[in-house]
Amino acid sequence: MITNHKLIIDKSCPMCSLYGRCFTKMGLIDEDTIVYYQNVNRKIFDQIDDKRAKSEVALVHPRSGKTTYGIDAFMRIISDKKPILKRLFQVKWIYFLLSKLYRFISFNRKVIAGRSVGINERDCTPPVHIPYRIVYLLIAALFTGFMVNSFSALLDAELRVVHFGWREYAICFGQIGWQFFALSLIQPNKRLAYLGNMSTVSIIGGFLLVPLLISDHYIDFSWVQLLVGFGLIVGTMFSLHVQRCKRLGLPFIVSISWVVFRALVLMVMLYFLYLK
Repeated sequence: MITNHKLIIDKSCPMCSLYGRCFTKMGLIDEDTIVYYQNVNRKIFDQIDDKRAKSEVALVHPRSGKTTYGIDAFMRIISDKKPILKRLFQVKWIYFLLSKLYRFISFNRKVIAGRSVGINERDCTPPVHIPYRIVYLLIAALFTGFMVNSFSALLDAELRVVHFGWREYAICFGQIGWQFFALSLIQPNKRLAYLGNMSTVSIIGGFLLVPLLISDHYIDFSWVQLLVGFGLIVGTMFSLHVQRCKRLGLPFIVSISWVVFRALVLMVMLYFLYLK
């Protein structure tokens, strides 16, 4: 067990709190190890690189001042009781993959969790890492495109129209481009923060489609029922979108722009499917 150390984590990050509790329950650290970046005492805070600790958890030994960051801190905690894990983590390609995965999650955690900073607390928001953010946007668009494509295939079959597998992917990537342009006109400095939050809303929408897709295998919904279910999901996504825009200090027009894009896409689809 790691003792006499402090693991400094982000108070507003659910993932950070989760692994902190897991480490404690597994007996890897004692109950007093977890402290929060936002309100850790000044003596300990002065021993760490406060900028680095925003993007990588810090495991500090207060007496010596020695600090380990990020994936190295995790590895030290996890392998403390199992030396075989330490040797495994020392394999270069394993260490490389784990470190990249950790940094990818850490740098995007604020747009994933969507939590706001408390009043009179230190801000633990990591800087925007452009490559990791772009990768997150791409993953979100591909995942959402896949899920919505699965749904639209069912809907097109019910409506007896030709299904184009590329259509939903084009819409998802088009949404990113549309909103990027909109934010460029409204608040350019918040483009990547907003697009990250918007992508998280899209991912949530994709997961909300799962029960609908599974249920259809047993119930065989009509096109009306499919549209009602999809409408409820879109309504939920809109509500989440508005909430996240408020946290970012963005005006309601950003959510209107989000809806306008989808409305325009729907009108174009209706034109080519039924009116042309």
